[in-house]
Amino acid sequence: MTMARTSKWFRRIELALWIFGLSMIGVSVGAAVDRMQYQSNSQRVVSAAMRQVASVGVEASIASSQAVAVETPQLASQTEQYETAIGPVRPEVVGALEHLEGEPADSAPAEQSDQKVSAVAAAELPEEIGAFGLIEIPRLGMSVVVREGVDESTLARAVGLVPGTARPGDSGNIVLAGHRDTFFRPLRGIEVEDTIKLVVPPHTYEYRVESLRVVKPQEVSVMDSRGVDELTLVTCYPFRYIGPAPDRFIVRATRVR
Repeated sequence: MTMARTSKWFRRIELALWIFGLSMIGVSVGAAVDRMQYQSNSQRVVSAAMRQVASVGVEASIASSQAVAVETPQLASQTEQYETAIGPVRPEVVGALEHLEGEPADSAPAEQSDQKVSAVAAAELPEEIGAFGLIEIPRLGMSVVVREGVDESTLARAVGLVPGTARPGDSGNIVLAGHRDTFFRPLRGIEVEDTIKLVVPPHTYEYRVESLRVVKPQEVSVMDSRGVDELTLVTCYPFRYIGPAPDRFIVRATRVR
């Protein structure tokens, strides 16, 4: 009788463990699907914004080239007339002639300026996606959406910008954090001299990796600014550690473009 009861309890415990295990798998799969969908949708929005900027830039360049092509014969004709009347034209006279033709050669027509302003406005990302750009490491084939903040809900869907650190385009140290078992897993293969890009419509900032370090979580000095434009990536270490990892892997890069 006792054996039968013990066996019955074991079966109940086994069933409970199976239910718990399956529910955890379901949660993990759901989180992975949500993460993939968010990344896919956000990257599509960022890419569309960058294409918008690029297309407007090309159109403005074409318009500028056409304007120069139209104005140049007129300028040549006027220069020829002056040379016939008073001899060779000095450079300062040519400059005056250019001014008489209309806008100086290095100033953009108003239409082009309007186009550029429109391009920047169109490049602003919708607030609902919560992202402001992408981090890309071409050699590793990595491209991940970046959001502000390092709370768990943010890091579950993207790489996070550490509050209080510099923003892309500002002088200082931009610090990005990510989980070692999701978005920053490719950092296992990163090397010194690798290129890192931050795509923040309408700009793309480029950095070169200069150092790789492993530090303790308490060593927050890695987030300090050295007075130059730089980027720091932070994730847990070792990458294959089971449970909360004891150390932090630090990638430091300096802006080159």
